[in-house]
Amino acid sequence: MAGHLIEMLGDSNLSAEIRMNDIPKIEGIEDYVSKFIFPDNTTRIYNDVKDKVSGMNGLEFILLCDPQTSGGLMVSVDPSKEKEFLKLTLSNGFELKNFGKIKRRSDKIIELV
Repeated sequence: MAGHLIEMLGDSNLSAEIRMNDIPKIEGIEDYVSKFIFPDNTTRIYNDVKDKVSGMNGLEFILLCDPQTSGGLMVSVDPSKEKEFLKLTLSNGFELKNFGKIKRRSDKIIELV
């Protein structure tokens, strides 16, 4: 997810503030994380993004840098259109969840809160 989000923001003057606890996760993932079970490419992605993310100080890197995540399916929607967008996606069978916001660029491209 972190790699995709950094690609989305590109060279803009924007950062993403991500609420780690609100990121949707598959049931039971904590068990795998606690056992350090993750794809090999996770550490490569971590090394690519670690200097661009604040707050990634523990095992959350496993979820944020896992190449199997749905990061490529993330969308950013103007807050004034969020309810309308979520209603539209739900009517098409997609239950999405807001787990962050885009803001003016700060020290890092991604800030975990």
